[in-house]
Amino acid sequence: MTVSELPAKASSGAAEAQRPSMARNAAAEMKAVARRMADHCATFKGASPPAAIWQVASTTAAFVALIGLMLKSLEISYLLTLVLALPASGLLLRFFIIQHDCGHGSFLPSRHANDLLGRLLSVLTLTPYGLWKREHAQHHAGSGNLERRGVGDITTLTVEEYEALRAFIKDTGLKMIQWRNFNIDPDWYLGRINLPDSGEILGIKQVMELIKEEFPDIKYGYYNPPMERIKGDFEVDFAH
Repeated sequence: MTVSELPAKASSGAAEAQRPSMARNAAAEMKAVARRMADHCATFKGASPPAAIWQVASTTAAFVALIGLMLKSLEISYLLTLVLALPASGLLLRFFIIQHDCGHGSFLPSRHANDLLGRLLSVLTLTPYGLWKREHAQHHAGSGNLERRGVGDITTLTVEEYEALRAFIKDTGLKMIQWRNFNIDPDWYLGRINLPDSGEILGIKQVMELIKEEFPDIKYGYYNPPMERIKGDFEVDFAH
């Protein structure tokens, strides 16, 4: 080692020595930020009856007023009715947001009051409160867990499941897939395609695109008939 290299080596050693101290300082700073955020959010932690009453009252008043205007606008122009339907749909979404918070038990202090309001709002949102509340709780409990898919989430397949589905289509000559049929017991389904374990995951949109690319003649269905059937082609058997 030459004399000229000594300062560089010494500087490098000093930096190495400072790293643990810097890491401790960064961790302490992150903890302090987390505490400040927790203290700030604590203000909004509990239910606020005055704010809740105002949210329900203001949303209801605006919604009823818009529905009245929409009914009157039918005498003037359907286009005007459609324009008024846009803010009305936004208020309907706001009703669902309140129903959502009732389902979590966070909108009002009382569980009974939350459930009562949630059920009343479900008449407007056309979302059965009891069923939705149970499934939504299951969704939160199993979020991100491949072994607990199928309730309140978007349909997904693992790579292994997708490969098994491809083999199933080839072996059976399948002509149509009703994607609603994935709303079945996952253990039974995985057993039927001889795939007990889960692995890397694929989104359902990607699965549909890959299947269509390899099997271009296959038809996709849902709760509604295929588009060909809707257009009046009743001769083709889409189901087999």
